[in-house]
Amino acid sequence: MKLPVFALICASLLPLQAQDSPPPQVIFAPDVAGWEKMVLPNGDKQTDVTFATNPNGVEISVQGGGKSSFPGVRLQPEKPWDISNYGRIEATVTNSSEKPARVSLRVDDASGETGAASVAIPPGETRPITVYLDYAAKAKLKSSAIKSILIFGTKAPHPQTLRIDRIVAAGPAGEKPPVDPKTAAVRPAKGLVLGAGTTFDVAKQATSIGTAKAVAEDGKLGVNFTGGEALEGVTFRPAQGFWNLNEYFQVKVQLKNTGTDPITPSIRLESKDGPSSIVAASAPIAPGQEAEIIVPFAAATPWEGSDDPDVLNEPIKKDFKGKPGTGTNFVSHRMTGVSVLGDKTPGSVLVTSIGGENPTAIDLPNWLGQKPPVDGDWAKTFEDNFDGSSVDLTKWNIYGPNFWDKRTHFTKDNAIVKDGSLTLRVERKTGRHNDSPTGKETDYATGFADTYGKWVQRYGYFEARVKLPSAPCLWPAFWLMPDRGLGNGDQGRRQSTRFGGMEFDIIEQLSTWGSQRLNFAMHWDGYGNGHKATGSGSVYVPADKDGFIVVGLLWTPGSAVLYGNGKEVARWDSPRISDAPSCILLDNVTGGWETEALDDSQLPGDFVVDYVRVWQRADLASAVDGPKPNKGTPAAPTE
Repeated sequence: MKLPVFALICASLLPLQAQDSPPPQVIFAPDVAGWEKMVLPNGDKQTDVTFATNPNGVEISVQGGGKSSFPGVRLQPEKPWDISNYGRIEATVTNSSEKPARVSLRVDDASGETGAASVAIPPGETRPITVYLDYAAKAKLKSSAIKSILIFGTKAPHPQTLRIDRIVAAGPAGEKPPVDPKTAAVRPAKGLVLGAGTTFDVAKQATSIGTAKAVAEDGKLGVNFTGGEALEGVTFRPAQGFWNLNEYFQVKVQLKNTGTDPITPSIRLESKDGPSSIVAASAPIAPGQEAEIIVPFAAATPWEGSDDPDVLNEPIKKDFKGKPGTGTNFVSHRMTGVSVLGDKTPGSVLVTSIGGENPTAIDLPNWLGQKPPVDGDWAKTFEDNFDGSSVDLTKWNIYGPNFWDKRTHFTKDNAIVKDGSLTLRVERKTGRHNDSPTGKETDYATGFADTYGKWVQRYGYFEARVKLPSAPCLWPAFWLMPDRGLGNGDQGRRQSTRFGGMEFDIIEQLSTWGSQRLNFAMHWDGYGNGHKATGSGSVYVPADKDGFIVVGLLWTPGSAVLYGNGKEVARWDSPRISDAPSCILLDNVTGGWETEALDDSQLPGDFVVDYVRVWQRADLASAVDGPKPNKGTPAAPTE
């Protein structure tokens, strides 16, 4: 689990006042009395705010080459703005520079919650930037107490000149952002994107690759291949936006050879972040014969971390690094097309159906849940099958700091042990964090469990059988963090990912991905400027008939290997792999780095844990392993 990141919400070009909306409330404009007093520069003294007699707005001049990532101005009133009757804050900004500028609007409320949006503004043009109060942040912004508004450009080598023309509160309370059809993700009925009951426009939805041609034949997609050495085919695309097939694990394409010679076509799935592996027909398809090709979302070759030494010293970036040819960047919730590829011979096929599906059966090895995936002198060292009626407090804490969202509070009532499983439940329920009279009050509850101060182990095999939630905006995880034990400083030092320690995210899920796509990651060197990480955000593991998957981490000196349903799906071999004893964490909070708005109507959202089991190999065991004395509810780490 990582430090929270701000979700950027698309800027809206809607008019300021929609039908049945209250009249806009002007928050800031040159004709608002006392506006000069609320303007503060933001960013290492590199921002020069010009309070000119310009009647059109406040001019901001930003020097080039500065260090600040947020060069601009902060608008801060004497007392917070109360805009509880409105649904959005909209700033009108002009780019007076000679080059394009990306300008951001950030809104902070009195509770510390933040919402943000950004828009690119061409030179000399004016654009609105909009933050929707209920949807721009991980929690709904407290509209009755907006503490400050920040307008800023980007860290750039050249000077930037911006002008804030005005800022208003507008729209009805609870207003949702408009849906942009160009970026909307559509869930096809029953996962079917082509077939019975569907229609398409071949001219708009079929794109040629090379010399192949597409034709429409009675609601089916015909593809004619000319042959030759170059790759050729046709990509069938959504009418607009994306297809969202996150409820599925694979795509099945049914087709017929309409040519005169055998042909072996291939299928590749396309997505916003990258393509799937290419899957060819299992055998040549004879003329007139029908066949199907199934393309899993999972990588054909499991992800493998880079062995480039520079990776150890490179601060975290958006994309994790893996060895070329391993893993996948394909994302099933933002599909951009399905490509039908030829085999370099002339011919034609008729595609009759394309749709998402799930495997009818999951092949689970016999050893799963019974022992580690590799041979050795192993002994089971930790097990909880959650057979009782409450959390076993000799093994788990159910209280602790919540670093990951500001919306939820931890409560014992939402760490539910029943019917042989632990359910960490997110629901709308007002209460105080850690069930403490002095804990922060929030409107959403969740459950939490970790073994900090109660049980640790260095190295071993860690396994859990889990069912992931489907409600939007949830962020469950099964992971490890260092715990060096008593006598090793405060919690910040004990749990630091420095000094040989590492965060192991055995699984994280962002529920917008669907319940069969996971993130596996490792983080080290703290969470500041030196923060480093690697892993894969597109690990697919198929769920069984009850919706469960089994995930495991084999952690040995210099190696971390992730298993999904008993199969290796990711690994990293590196001298930087942690050697610090670690505790287990289970949580289910809201938000994440890619998310949707929380929808109360789809709650509760449950992260269900059937069991947690750990083994240790005899030659790796040490005195640090096992139960440890607890020092009570932990305090917040310092790093």
